[in-house]
This record gives sequence, C-alpha cells and structure tokens, in this order.
Amino acid sequence: MYNSPRVTHDIDIAIRTLDIDIVINLMYENDFYLVSDVDNDSAIVELSSENTKKWVEKSKSGSMTFIGFNDPPKNNRVSLAEIDITTQVDYLFELSVPIVKLRERAKKIEVDNFTVYVASAEDLLILKENQKDKNSADYADIQFLRNLINNKGLPS
Repeated sequence: MYNSPRVTHDIDIAIRTLDIDIVINLMYENDFYLVSDVDNDSAIVELSSENTKKWVEKSKSGSMTFIGFNDPPKNNRVSLAEIDITTQVDYLFELSVPIVKLRERAKKIEVDNFTVYVASAEDLLILKENQKDKNSADYADIQFLRNLINNKGLPS
C-alpha cells in the first residue's frame, strides 16, 4: 500500500479483544494453526483451539500468528521447511491505537464487492513504535514510515 521496500508475505489484521475466541475458532475450522514459538529450524504449533485460547491468556502477547496447512500437522513441532509463509495471518488485539480510531483513519479500498480498511501510515508508525518485540525489519519499517510521513508525503 505504501510502497515499502520490504516485501512481506503475511497479512496483519486488527481485531477487538472481544472477538479473540471467534477468530480462533474460525481459523481452526479453516485449517490454520497458532504458531506459539519458533526456533532455528522448526515452529511449535498449537493443535487445538482450546490450547490456543490458553496460550493467548497465558502469553499476554497481544497478537496471534496463524499458519495454514493443507493437512493437519501430526505433532506440534513442524519443520520450517514445511511451512508456507504465504499463508501467515497475524491478528493484533492489544493495540496502542484504539481499533475505532484505526478504522476512522484507515484508507478504504474496494476489491470487487469486498471492502478492506488499511491503517494510515501515521497509525502504522505508532503501532510499530509501540511494538514490544521489535526486530531489525521493524526498525527499518519505522524509518521508512517516518520518511514517508515527514519527507515525502503520503500517496493519494
């Protein structure tokens, strides 16, 4: 949307905390599993929606990452080579910008008969700056968004 030089393969969706259980159930009904941990060569996935609900409550992470599988994983440790990152969906629910404000300031995009709301660059910057577990890509995103907002203006 904002022509970032970094290509990502996932989608981030902001949801109300009230809707966490609904989202979890929907994801498991469609063969998506929560990734609860990742190491150098594998990921730990939660095999049930109940385990995922417990993980969300215990972890207090404020987000959930799901990966889609064609066939349900046989155990909860999955090789990274078996994961299709283009199926990754991140749900964010403990946000530094209220979800009502995110939607008010979002850019509305129509695709066929489907409406998508994309967070404003300013709100994306706030969310990135307040993210707890930033990595080098997040710092690059922050710099990109600052430059976009302060120097180059926003695309219309």
